[in-house]
Amino acid sequence: MTFEIHNKASVLSPQAIRWMRIWLLIIALMVYGIILVGGATRLTDSGLSITEWKPVSGMLPPLGHQAWDDLFAMYRDTAEYKLQNNGMPLSEFQYIYWWEWGHRFLARTIGLVAVLGYVVFWIAGWLKNSFRWKYLLIIGLIGLQGAIGWWMVASGIGDTDRTDVAPYRLMTHFSLALLIICYVFWLWMSLGKQTAQRTLSANRSTQVLFLLIFVQMASGALVAGLDAGRTYTD
Repeated sequence: MTFEIHNKASVLSPQAIRWMRIWLLIIALMVYGIILVGGATRLTDSGLSITEWKPVSGMLPPLGHQAWDDLFAMYRDTAEYKLQNNGMPLSEFQYIYWWEWGHRFLARTIGLVAVLGYVVFWIAGWLKNSFRWKYLLIIGLIGLQGAIGWWMVASGIGDTDRTDVAPYRLMTHFSLALLIICYVFWLWMSLGKQTAQRTLSANRSTQVLFLLIFVQMASGALVAGLDAGRTYTD
């Protein structure tokens, strides 16, 4: 299968392959970056500070004091504020808001980079053979990740006694980010040299190792979501 992928890539010009690999690498690095920002968002308890999902208009930050008051009023209706952050001043709300807004803004930027790259490659006539559908799947996965992100946040703002998002939804959100990186990196390798393609045909022990690493990382998201790490005191 790996040699078939390479043969399809060989019909592209060196320039097309170079720009496609740059585009794929940028997306992978941006997804890795948003995982780091998401971790900081989790550590600062910022994830529930934005109580609405506005994929387009949400790109704009609050403009003016009235906008901040309105957003803060919506946050004060959440269980997190009432049970955990009661009495929080506006300045502290702004701090956690910017973390969550930055996380969502970066997510939108990743989607924009993916779509713009796809459109440019389409116009250039580089999306031949199966590349059209393989790259379209990247956009689909990023869009799905955005929907899962809101599904995760909704679990924390739609309950009267929950001050955090549902752990299994947090794990789903994180695991899909890992899968996106894996898929994008696999496509990046498929455009490389023949020697690089051989690494895609990993032996069974390597495949098992990757699976165990994935399970360990996914379980780490569950541990974070449940605050389970604090129960182990020695």
